[in-house]
Amino acid sequence: MRIYLYILAGIVSALIGWNLGQFVLSDLGLLRQMPELVLFPCISASLAIGMVLNEIFVSSPTRTKLNLRTAKFPVLIAAGLGLSVGLLTGGIAQVLFLPQIRTPAVVVRVIAWLFIGGAIGFSEGFTWRWRSIEAGDKKRYLHRLRISVLGGIGASFVAALLFELIRGLLGKLPSGFAGVEDPLGFSLLGALLG
Repeated sequence: MRIYLYILAGIVSALIGWNLGQFVLSDLGLLRQMPELVLFPCISASLAIGMVLNEIFVSSPTRTKLNLRTAKFPVLIAAGLGLSVGLLTGGIAQVLFLPQIRTPAVVVRVIAWLFIGGAIGFSEGFTWRWRSIEAGDKKRYLHRLRISVLGGIGASFVAALLFELIRGLLGKLPSGFAGVEDPLGFSLLGALLG
């Protein structure tokens, strides 16, 4: 049952971030020329916050008030790390998209998703020390941190490869399906990170 909650939290968090990014780009009209500088921070922060909150509430589902008190500091850290790495990733993507560099879009997307996955894994692993008494053991904490980062990078790499495969298949369908590529891809990223 826990795995379904993690997958669902990943999908919902990714879609919240994507929708927030679309709101900033479309409704507010900010940074339309550089959408990666908006989308990546929104999605990365939303996923990091969602994964940390999910871990807190799934680990102790009957202690809602205690979980809310415990969650404040880890959520702030996750949001800060998600936004920071998202901005960094968006900046790197913008540089790689410059005509002088001519990096293929597929390579840029895979690199960006690896950064995002690593940031989410780091957020989840790093904030574990404030959520668990087991984190008092430094060896166990470092092991958890390392596994979280590697798991985040691995999940994002698989998601990027699957997304490119799906994107290729959707490209052969009528143009009405073109609008679902991004939400579908980020949902896949969220599900695998979950």
